[in-house]
Amino acid sequence: MGRVGPSMRPMPSSFTGRAWFACRTGAILSLALAALQSARAQPGPASPPPGEGNPRPRLVLVVVVDGLRPDLISAATTPTLDRLRREGVEYLNAHSAFPTVTRVNAAVLVTGAHPRQTGITSNTLYDRRLNGGQPFNTGLAENLWPLAEIHGGRMISPVTLGEVLTSAGLSFAAISSGSTGQAILLNSQAKAGSGMVINGAFEGGRRTAYPNSVDEAIKARFGLKPAGADADSLEWTERVLREFVLPEVKPAVLIDWVTEPDHTQHKAGVGSPATLAAIRRADESIAKTLATLEASELLRDTAIIVTADHGFIAHEQGINVTDALIQAGLKQSRVSRDVIITSDSQSVQFFVENREAKKIRAIVEFLQTQAWSDGLFVDATAPLGAPATNGPPGGVPPVEGWLPGTFSLQLVHLAPLEGRPDIVLTLPWRSEKNAFGHSGLQTANRAAVGPVTGHESGHGGMSPWVLRTPLLLWGRHFKERCVVGAPAGNVDITPTVLALMGLAPPQGASGRVLREAFRGGPDEQKLRAESRVHEVNSRHGFRAAIQLSASDGRWYLDKCWRIQ
Repeated sequence: MGRVGPSMRPMPSSFTGRAWFACRTGAILSLALAALQSARAQPGPASPPPGEGNPRPRLVLVVVVDGLRPDLISAATTPTLDRLRREGVEYLNAHSAFPTVTRVNAAVLVTGAHPRQTGITSNTLYDRRLNGGQPFNTGLAENLWPLAEIHGGRMISPVTLGEVLTSAGLSFAAISSGSTGQAILLNSQAKAGSGMVINGAFEGGRRTAYPNSVDEAIKARFGLKPAGADADSLEWTERVLREFVLPEVKPAVLIDWVTEPDHTQHKAGVGSPATLAAIRRADESIAKTLATLEASELLRDTAIIVTADHGFIAHEQGINVTDALIQAGLKQSRVSRDVIITSDSQSVQFFVENREAKKIRAIVEFLQTQAWSDGLFVDATAPLGAPATNGPPGGVPPVEGWLPGTFSLQLVHLAPLEGRPDIVLTLPWRSEKNAFGHSGLQTANRAAVGPVTGHESGHGGMSPWVLRTPLLLWGRHFKERCVVGAPAGNVDITPTVLALMGLAPPQGASGRVLREAFRGGPDEQKLRAESRVHEVNSRHGFRAAIQLSASDGRWYLDKCWRIQ
């Protein structure tokens, strides 16, 4: 289903852009881009995909650029990523997992499993057995360790990338300049010996890594990460990566989580000068890493995958969902436990005490009367045994929830055995441009109701601007100058990485191996793919639609919207 084939994206016979890049961004980028040219210039044999007769790479490097929208990659702002995109494989239809937030996607990325399997269903989790029965922030690693205590030693249930690699005798490292919660989810079994995870803020900044031996080595050589609001987490983290992890640890697989432009973009807005500067800085950091690989003669045998955890969209309107429920008499107070509400800014989860069907119905019917409701999701099967709505035949689960005018939680991979929300609400979005000329405006759940002033932006919802992510694959193990239109997602990263290393995906993984990107792999233009739109209607006139992309028996969420 690819829209553009390799023959339609010809490369020039000479790399005349090198001098321009050097003039534009300095010697570091010049060195890195020269490294890319050198690595590409050495021909590799046309052979089957890795895992099927082709020697595996010495290193698989997965770079996650937090919050990067695909349309912000350009020759001017991100010359390194732009070149990887032009020379390697680019997916035009790559997806974040829903909710489109960091910790949800961190767990998805390293397991190849959906949130219904990982149990990480939000940036704010609610489990009646933890934190005194109150919601808790997953951004802090110390809040996540208790999950392992109640789950037999496992923070998340699915087998992780680090565990599979360790069992195969291969080394794994994850390094992050983001939150400690996001970092630990990249290798939640690090304490148990599945490789290492590095983040300078563990245990209030007193620890830099798990296990202890890695922590001690980093502190002895680099010291603790500088503390304070103005501390440069990205610079410290990437220095540890280039000066310690690559030359001394020499992992077989490395995940590098680059926290910008997420932090800057939340305040400054999508496409703002400050955001573009943050993206440019992230690109320069990636360029330095590539230069380090080239200097050690490792780049030619490195397979590079670049993605993002989610996209971004500007906030234009605020609504306080908790206060709205209180005013409607459907929740007793902001601190009452009759209805627990957690929020990912653009989507909201509701947990009704005792899963009372009558109360769930009343809340859904109220939400369907509100102009700020977009999509509504409930379980396919009602509490107390009410019949579920049948869905279409095939691999997709029931489309409709047990209440009229709702979609099922199962359809959006959000129905874990434990911690399942009773209702999920997405808030409305529009395609109009923001102040900096980039598409997408969004209503957000926030304390202040009414128009949003400034350039506040975020994610968490189900607009195409937050569900769509970049996905680039580069190196001699992948095709060259190839554009793929078939869908893919963060859930496919772990199966693809393991296939590169000649290993099978973990048992229970839901993602697919992106074999059409491999050198010698299937023709990307012949990959079967389709798009489906499903609609739901309530008795009171509420209508909504959801669009899915499907390929190879897997489906991905494109967008959800209310039909006016």
